[in-house]
Amino acid sequence: RNESEVQCQSGVIPIGRNKGKGCRLLGVTRIREWKSLSDSTPGVLPLAPLPTPQSMQHRLQLQEILFEIRNGLATKRDVAPFHIASNKVIEEIAAIVPSSVDSIASVSDWSEERRREFGPDFIEACTKFAAVTGMSMDTDKKSQWMLTDEQKKKLDQLPPTTVSTYRVHLQTGIKAVSCRYLAVPYSLSVGAGDNAQFGGVNGVYTPVVLCLGWSASPLGGTQYQPGSQRGSARRDQEQSGKKHSVSEGHHGVLPRGIRRLQ
Repeated sequence: RNESEVQCQSGVIPIGRNKGKGCRLLGVTRIREWKSLSDSTPGVLPLAPLPTPQSMQHRLQLQEILFEIRNGLATKRDVAPFHIASNKVIEEIAAIVPSSVDSIASVSDWSEERRREFGPDFIEACTKFAAVTGMSMDTDKKSQWMLTDEQKKKLDQLPPTTVSTYRVHLQTGIKAVSCRYLAVPYSLSVGAGDNAQFGGVNGVYTPVVLCLGWSASPLGGTQYQPGSQRGSARRDQEQSGKKHSVSEGHHGVLPRGIRRLQ
């Protein structure tokens, strides 16, 4: 072994490539000290806690309730559901969980007239649901404390549409990654009517995509559910060689990457 290898193993690091030019011992003091982001950068927003699977499930349940209320209001007035509130509005209401008309005013793309007319029905549903599940209400108001005074001043200078978009980002900024929490150990019902079954792969329950008697698993492939009445009708028609179209109420073409299990 040469002199450099001996020096490295003994803890002595040679300076330069030339031999005999001087060596130094490794330092024993810490050169770099790590600081928290809040200490080194003033005015940093604290990270919001990740939503738990239970909170995500409650939000989805609240959305379903709000959708039913919207459809009921649309039926009474003989109008399309989107005339009452769009899907985006329903999602924002479920994220805010408003307790008053002032809280629901932060919902974007919803006219003031519709808020006054239909808002109380949604507020009543949110209040009852929060009382049962213990969900936090008025999350829009609670997100305002995260803003510094300087950020609030800048927010006031933005156009109204941009302000509402930014508020929604504060409320549901984690929404883009929250879909992974749907992969919790419970299954979704597959099929139709009382004969609905549960889908799973190798004994592990996984989320499935409802497709009129067919279940599409993220693990690949589709599984036919013979207990479904619509699925049985589809199977009989396939055996007879008939094709299916969307107008018949079936998804005749499965998405790319999805195959039928034989």
